[in-house]
Amino acid sequence: MVACTYEENTEVSIDGENPPTFKLHGSGNQQYFSVAEVSPDNYVPPAQHDSDKDIALWKIVPIEQTPPRAWDYPPITYGSIPNKFRQELPQDGTPPPLVEGRLYEAGGPAYGANGGSVLFAIRNGKSVIVPKPKSQ
Repeated sequence: MVACTYEENTEVSIDGENPPTFKLHGSGNQQYFSVAEVSPDNYVPPAQHDSDKDIALWKIVPIEQTPPRAWDYPPITYGSIPNKFRQELPQDGTPPPLVEGRLYEAGGPAYGANGGSVLFAIRNGKSVIVPKPKSQ
């Protein structure tokens, strides 16, 4: 019997609430999960990011030495630290509230498959997915 293995890149979904709850799906070991404010005028795919232009708001990392696969991450509500995770950013307290009309990106890197992210905004008090621009 031959087993087939394949990589499934990380995908991130949101629940439409504010603060949003994120669900991750994918076979890669997700190194961390973060939320950053990104410039809508200068957005580029994560591999090409100029991190100096992003404003990192929140970052949590798994406590386990080997990060869990993306599909093993629990649902993550912005600003709420799940069991078996610790907050790295901000160092103290809670992250700033998400602001109506700004563009955010949530996700992170993985190994064993590509990490992934979702672009979203707060509109009319709800979190909504914003389509990523096509690569040129």
